[in-house]
Amino acid sequence: MSNSKPEIILADSAGFCFGVRRAVKLIEEELEGCKEIYSLGEIIHNRIFVAGLEKRGVKIIEPEDLSSLPENSRVFIRTHGVEKNVYGVLESKKLKFTDATCPYVKKTHTIVETETRGGIPCIIFGDPEHPEVKGIKSHCEKDVYIVNSCDELVSLMDDEKTEAFSKNGLVMLAQTTSKLSEWKKCSAYVKEKIPDAKIFDTICRVTEERQNEVRKLARECDFTVIVGSPTSSNTVKLYETAAASAGDTDKVFFAENGEQIKEIKNKIKNLNKVAVTAGASTPTEIIQEVIRNMTEQETMELSFQEMLDQSFKSLRTGERVTGIISSVSQAEIQVDLGIKHTGILPYDEVTADSSVDLVATYKVGDPIEVIVSKFNDAEGTVALSKKRIDMMKLWDVVKEACEKEEILTGVVKDINKGGVEISYGGLRVFVPASRSSVARGGDLSVLKGKEVRFKIREVEEGRKRLIGGIIGLSNSERRKEKAEFIANLVVGQKFTGEIKSIMSYGIFVNIGPAQGMVHISELFWKRLRPIADYFKVGDKIDVYVKAIEEVNGDKRISLGYKTEANNPWTNFKTNYKVGDVVDVKIVGLKEFGAFAEILPEVDGLIHKTQIAAKPVGNPASVLSLGDVVKAQITAIDETDENNTKISLSMRALLSEEELAAADVTYSMDDAPVVEAAAEEAVEAPAATEEAPAEVVVEETAAPAEETAE
Repeated sequence: MSNSKPEIILADSAGFCFGVRRAVKLIEEELEGCKEIYSLGEIIHNRIFVAGLEKRGVKIIEPEDLSSLPENSRVFIRTHGVEKNVYGVLESKKLKFTDATCPYVKKTHTIVETETRGGIPCIIFGDPEHPEVKGIKSHCEKDVYIVNSCDELVSLMDDEKTEAFSKNGLVMLAQTTSKLSEWKKCSAYVKEKIPDAKIFDTICRVTEERQNEVRKLARECDFTVIVGSPTSSNTVKLYETAAASAGDTDKVFFAENGEQIKEIKNKIKNLNKVAVTAGASTPTEIIQEVIRNMTEQETMELSFQEMLDQSFKSLRTGERVTGIISSVSQAEIQVDLGIKHTGILPYDEVTADSSVDLVATYKVGDPIEVIVSKFNDAEGTVALSKKRIDMMKLWDVVKEACEKEEILTGVVKDINKGGVEISYGGLRVFVPASRSSVARGGDLSVLKGKEVRFKIREVEEGRKRLIGGIIGLSNSERRKEKAEFIANLVVGQKFTGEIKSIMSYGIFVNIGPAQGMVHISELFWKRLRPIADYFKVGDKIDVYVKAIEEVNGDKRISLGYKTEANNPWTNFKTNYKVGDVVDVKIVGLKEFGAFAEILPEVDGLIHKTQIAAKPVGNPASVLSLGDVVKAQITAIDETDENNTKISLSMRALLSEEELAAADVTYSMDDAPVVEAAAEEAVEAPAATEEAPAEVVVEETAAPAEETAE
């Protein structure tokens, strides 16, 4: 049996969004101290509301009218934002202005300014005539394409355009009030055509929630009323979404005001449930008028402040909500949630990373998604947490990754009994030893600190436990990764690599997925001993790409190591002088004396007459290889610019008493100066020795099949 009056269900999201509410509060504050304000376009897309503001002294103008305004006039920038050049006009004309651009719109400006640098083309999904879209377009550097449907996108992306976008890159984003379902079609289409395209989902979360809510209400109710202005983009999208969900346009009605609702009173009076929602720019008073005329109930007239207060939504503990950052300090962030309580986000609820600089990372006016923790009515505050919501989102990501068997990337942080732990975001993933890619009984510690690919195998949400397996690369993946890496190398590019092998003619160094060789002539400025005396397998070494050559169809990477910055002789001449006392390491023993290392590649000679108080017959009877002793630099001979000679003396550090006790009869002047790299030094291959012609840089052969977990 039908009711005489339908049950009216008002959507939770109906009415002003926080961006519009912010703009309305700003214009109200402006009107308190100024009788005349020039608004660049309608403040919000609601003709009734704008007409009320015009009666109070707000004049609607266009950007081209700015040049005729007197100096110091008050200008108001509406929620949709303006084109980039308008700010320059405002400043040059010395006009005072209030910027009420919605933070979500500001975010799109930042994205396109950053991502289109260098002439990267951009596709904007939205209405080309909408002021928001015009503003976004003005912040793009070069080529901009605007589409308002998936059909328009398909027409745009012919083979020629797709090839150009694939080659030059592509950025894509949406007008913040776009229709969510159509945007998803467009983004999926571009992902399929151009996997490397940068796609930013810039639809306002409030818009998304509003569309999802009306979609649900239209299915559950007999009829849906959309309240708002036909010039409002987000309100029109609500109507289209409701009609699509209801499956019949006769079950949806668009009302700009309460008077228009009288047209359908007879149609809805015998229905059970009627849903009412409103666009983001629809004032509370109009929503009330529509409901009053539907139910024939009289309601008390409300003041503007009362209506504004009613537009503040209520929140519950545990609810996820998007607010606007109102202030930032190193200790906390304050957030405007669209309620009467001030949101407080303490540092430790923003991030667990103590190195994050809140002031540098977060900006006033930016949107931020948080979770409501606890209300304090006495202080008028509500405690918030971003960290908790980030963890919730991360759990959603790993659950989906587990279901789809996606490969993730993380860093091995700890070695535990029976396996390793990978850090993924703020989550820990346990990998049993059997799934670690290390051979049974092998040393798991070799994985610590390394970035690895892995899959989530089990999700125990109740215990907050994740179990995964490390994934190796197949041969084909290795070859592809190596080829792509080499193709993108640039001569002069710097790397910190790991030494994998040492030969008499040079060393082989792993840089990313490829390997290169540093020839012996590129290693040393003045080689005194074999390579292995200076470098070890596993050492980290800073190198740069010297050349990339093709040998028998394979790419060979030649690496350089020597730079003026690591020239040991420059270091020695800058920091050492005759008379300095230094700690030296004994690296060679001969009948005439001992060679001692002052710096890597910089050796000096301690003649046998300078080892002790008395000359020693055999230096090996007093010193051993590897000994570290103190010695004084007694002479530096640079007469031959290619062969610097350094003399050292241990005897010079002995006291007069020690010398007298030894009954020494010769003086320091009798000690000869001997070059550090004398002919008697340890023999080593010549610096110009060439690598065998048949040697080609090859990476270690991988198993034929993908590495088992």
